[in-house]
Amino acid sequence: MVGVYNAKSHPDVRQGRKTEQEVLNEFLDTFQLHYSLLDKGSGARDSTIELKEFIEYYRNVGASIDNDEHFELMLSNAWNLGGSKSYGKGYVAH
Repeated sequence: MVGVYNAKSHPDVRQGRKTEQEVLNEFLDTFQLHYSLLDKGSGARDSTIELKEFIEYYRNVGASIDNDEHFELMLSNAWNLGGSKSYGKGYVAH
């Protein structure tokens, strides 16, 4: 995800309240938080997203989407699955 997530335009980064790395870490933490709700024994936050954490996050997101086509469009746009956009590296390593 690090290679495709771009935090440069995040409002907190633009206003200097957070670094790109802080926003990225919060984003990654979201996946682990959702998974920890399912698996109470998985409290470790290591900024590594496993497939099961990714799936559980989008299972929760998908529960609020009315139909499959809209969900597919949302994922395609969010992750540029069609490859129509070109993004640079999503963060600056410190």
